[in-house]
Amino acid sequence: MLQTRLMTFRLSTMMFLELFVRSSWYVTAGLVLATHGLGEWIGTMYSFGALAAMLSPILLGMLVDRFFPSQKVLSVLHLLGGVLLLIVPYLIQSQAGQLFAVVLFVYMLLNMPGQALMNTISFHNMSDDAKFPFVRSFGTLGWVVGGMVVGFSGLSSDTSIFVLAGVASIIYSAYALTLPHTPPPAKGKPFSLNDLLFKDAWGLLKDRHFFVFIIASVLISIPMGFYYSFTSPFLGETDMKAISSVMSIGQVTEFIFMLMVPFFLKRLGFKWMFIIGILAWSLRYVIFAVGAGMGWEWLLIGGIALHGICFNFCFVTGFMYAQEKSPKHAKAQAQTLLVFATQGLGVFLGATSGGQLYRVFAGADGVMTLGQWPVFWLIPAGIALLSLLFFTVGFRDKQTEAKAAVQA
Repeated sequence: MLQTRLMTFRLSTMMFLELFVRSSWYVTAGLVLATHGLGEWIGTMYSFGALAAMLSPILLGMLVDRFFPSQKVLSVLHLLGGVLLLIVPYLIQSQAGQLFAVVLFVYMLLNMPGQALMNTISFHNMSDDAKFPFVRSFGTLGWVVGGMVVGFSGLSSDTSIFVLAGVASIIYSAYALTLPHTPPPAKGKPFSLNDLLFKDAWGLLKDRHFFVFIIASVLISIPMGFYYSFTSPFLGETDMKAISSVMSIGQVTEFIFMLMVPFFLKRLGFKWMFIIGILAWSLRYVIFAVGAGMGWEWLLIGGIALHGICFNFCFVTGFMYAQEKSPKHAKAQAQTLLVFATQGLGVFLGATSGGQLYRVFAGADGVMTLGQWPVFWLIPAGIALLSLLFFTVGFRDKQTEAKAAVQA
């Protein structure tokens, strides 16, 4: 029993550190760029994470899964990533936008496989897979703590957030070496191009309902790209204090609603949960538009707090639906395809299109005024409604969603 509790503690600490590193710079990096005259790079910066999400399955499939222990790969990636983060403040302060973009893209390629590696280490070393949600919840806690540290220390718009993240990443690299040995999950298996390109999962798109679900997921991920990229510079224009801490409210509600997903799934079913999640995304941006125009800070905080419904009702239930819909031999590929479609393609489209809009609206100083933000936010609100219309009309898979509700 003591050994099991110790393993749970070790894995939970791993999750905490992984998300602490990410949140300490990721949440308000857009505000930092806008503050230092590099606002035109915000969309590009956040699109790099999406590109890395699309490329990392290939990186893992060709290299990590077959040749190296997961805990050592995790350590090396975070050591290299930490060094790169320590360079970033100098590049921002010297207005070296292009070199900053190159360094950050390399960093995202190193960082993005972390989630898959953590999952591999956790499932390999846990005696009971049912404990995974508890272990994973410490990742959300790490994200909240990282945001609180940055916000309450007054660093939300300061380049020193990258120093904090870099030091934390190097500490995490050392900790990863103490994690239990986790051999390459695909060691000795023959290389398969079909597995690498998740061919079996693409075949699921022949099913009309799964196709509608995937397209709707991509569409709703575009507004998510807007949120991650531009909320912090937007709040900066409202003169809100401790922005990183305020945005952590979204992760608090994410944690709460994550625990309530089975409850809602049994009573509402997947389709209605997904619809409510899409409506929440659209409502959030309408709230941002109205709040910016009226100067109501409390309303903006309410829009951030909607994140628990936005994220869980669309994406957590989406992963559950994909798990239920796919055959046993294609379940892992289906999950990879969904990450590719949402965290990859959808967020990339959102970050890049949002970046183009930001450049159109921003003045010569590369900063949008508060009066321009309402129109900006109504665009992702409209995209969310387009996703809602497409999904509501096209999705009729009652049998599969009923099974998912029973198993929730």
